[in-house]
Amino acid sequence: MLDQRVRRFSLTVSDDGTTTSPQEVNDPNCQGWELSFNVTAGENQLIGATIAARDIWENGPASLSYGTFLVGFGGKLYIPFPAFSITGVDFDAVAAGNSSTISIVARTVAINGHSAASSVTYGVQTQDVAAGGATVFNAPSSAIAYKVTNDGEGGPLLVTESVNLPGGGVADTLVSRWAIDNSTSSGPDTGGQVWRDMSNALVSSITIANAHAADTSGVSVWFKSDFRRLK
Repeated sequence: MLDQRVRRFSLTVSDDGTTTSPQEVNDPNCQGWELSFNVTAGENQLIGATIAARDIWENGPASLSYGTFLVGFGGKLYIPFPAFSITGVDFDAVAAGNSSTISIVARTVAINGHSAASSVTYGVQTQDVAAGGATVFNAPSSAIAYKVTNDGEGGPLLVTESVNLPGGGVADTLVSRWAIDNSTSSGPDTGGQVWRDMSNALVSSITIANAHAADTSGVSVWFKSDFRRLK
């Protein structure tokens, strides 16, 4: 059995919205990598990362992109691919001259080996939905589920998931439609705040329409991805 290989590296993430240069990791003699994250967050920064994973580094299929997902604190993540690259970015990008550091220790997982670390990541997109208007949230290609939260203003909110097949020429297909009632009598899980499975189509979007005549609603759409899950 081959010895476990260890890689140590860090990403310095500025708060101006610039994506870091990719850190590439590759070992053809392993099943995947277990990553240990430790994040030193700068002031007013919300740190995210994107991983491009592939089964063969050279002369193989194109990489699969996962993210951008949140890495604001740290923890462990399993990537069941022998090759990957990772970048970091600040979601908030307030451009105040601060920076954060993502420190990563990557350990190989042997062929026929096992990692108990989670393979699930979470990302978020936040936008305002104007009164009487609608806003589109484009889902990451890797997303397998989503949930919607909002600041309690405006509403009711009509949420629709649509898929758009590659190549064009076919109208968007409506997958689901449901509403969030923002009245004071609605429970915390009425409409939003629960995970909903996404279509396995490559290109999906969540559109949120605000029916209120005057008030804007601040909306966040959360996306879940899983490196172990076929989509």
